[in-house]
Amino acid sequence: MPRYIGYNFTGTANTTVVTPALNGGVTDSKYNSGVWSISDSSGEGYSIFTRRKQGNWLTTTRGNLTATVEVVIKGAGGGWYGGNGGTVTATFELPSGTSLKLQVGGGGDNRSDGGGNGGGRSSICIGSVAHANALIVAGGGGGGGDLSGLRGGNAGHPAGATGGGSGGGQGGTQSAGGLNGFGGSNNNGATAGAAFAGGAGAGNSAAGGGQNGTTAYPNGGRGGTDDGGDNNPWQGGGGGDGYYGGGGGRSSGSSSFGTGGGGGSNFCVSNGAVVNGVTVGVTSVTHTASGGGASGAAASGAGSNGEIQIGVNGGALTTYSYTGADQTFTVP
Repeated sequence: MPRYIGYNFTGTANTTVVTPALNGGVTDSKYNSGVWSISDSSGEGYSIFTRRKQGNWLTTTRGNLTATVEVVIKGAGGGWYGGNGGTVTATFELPSGTSLKLQVGGGGDNRSDGGGNGGGRSSICIGSVAHANALIVAGGGGGGGDLSGLRGGNAGHPAGATGGGSGGGQGGTQSAGGLNGFGGSNNNGATAGAAFAGGAGAGNSAAGGGQNGTTAYPNGGRGGTDDGGDNNPWQGGGGGDGYYGGGGGRSSGSSSFGTGGGGGSNFCVSNGAVVNGVTVGVTSVTHTASGGGASGAAASGAGSNGEIQIGVNGGALTTYSYTGADQTFTVP
C-alpha cells in the first residue's frame, strides 16, 4: 500500500488513479468500499479526514507535516568593557525536513594594544548561511574603547545601542549597519557595520584601524590598534556583529580615549514570510531588553560566547555552543 510522509494507508485498492492526490500532485490509488483507515506511524496521533462517495474512498489533499520549533538564541558579548549580546526567543511552525544552519557567535577578544573586539552574532538560516536566508539572529555586543571604560553598545531590537563616549559607533538597525564614530566620517580606519558584519574600530592612525567582522562566520569587528607604538590609548572598539552590525568606535586623536563600538541588531522573520523557498509560521517572538545575551567583558578580558537552544513540539531544549564552525539541525 502507498505511504506518504509518515502515514500508513490500509484498505483494498483498485486500479483507478486519483490525481491530484496527496502532497503536490503525487498520484494515488482510489480505494473501494471496505475497511479503510489512516494511521500515523510517528506515534504523534495525527489524523487525515477522508470521505466516502459513490462506494469509493477518496483521499483529501493535504500539505506536508509541520513541527513546532522553539528557539532561544543569544549573541556573544564584546571584549574589553564590551556590550552584551542580544537574546531572542521565538516559536516557529516549519515543514518537516527543513534544514537549518546554525552559527553560534564567539565572544570578542580583549586587545592588549587597542580597543576591544565586538562580539559575534548567533544566527539560524534556512538551507544555507546567507543574509537573505536568515530566520532569526541575536546580535553581538560592541567592543569597548581602549583603556577608557567606555563600554561597547548592547545588541538589541530594532537597533543595537551606540557605544560609550562622544563619537561611539552606532548600533546596527533592521535595514543598515551602524555608522562608525563621528557619524560615518573617516576616522583613523573606523568603518561602518554591514549585513552580518561589525565595523572596525579606529586606530591611532588610519594604518591602525581594525578589521571588519567576517560574514562567513560570526565574529565582531576588531578594535583599532596602537600602530604608532606610543602607548596612547586612543583606539576605538569594534562593532558587534548582527543582522546588521554596529559601527566601530572612533579614535580621539588627542590625550583622551577611544570610544566603544556599536551593538549589532537582533532579527526575527515575520509570520508567513518565505525564506529560501520555505514558508515560515511565527507564533511568538520576544526580544530581551538591554541585550540580555552573553555578557560583555567587565574590564580586561574577552566577552562570553553566545549559544542557541532548540526544542521541538514541546520537548526539552538542546543547547548548541560556540565551535567556530557551522552546525546543522534538521526539523523532524
